[in-house]
Amino acid sequence: MSKTRPTALVRLLFADDVQGEVYNVCAENEVSVGDICKLVFSHVGTPPKVVRASAVEGHLRRSAGIGTKLRKATGWRPSGSLDGYLEEAFKC
Repeated sequence: MSKTRPTALVRLLFADDVQGEVYNVCAENEVSVGDICKLVFSHVGTPPKVVRASAVEGHLRRSAGIGTKLRKATGWRPSGSLDGYLEEAFKC
């Protein structure tokens, strides 16, 4: 398992006034669903079957988490890349 995610979670365990709160463990990098799929399948070793649907008003093309709340509560910052985290996850 990635060293980064447990560090964020451990910091939350020992932080004050965090009970019942929700935090994003993220790097704040914008990424598309398609890019995430490509990364996942590069680690799986199987080419994906991509089916594209028509755009739907209101659907996001790209997204980025905001980790400011976690950083303020714990001082945590990511120390790796999404690709690196996926590589570690698929080794398990």
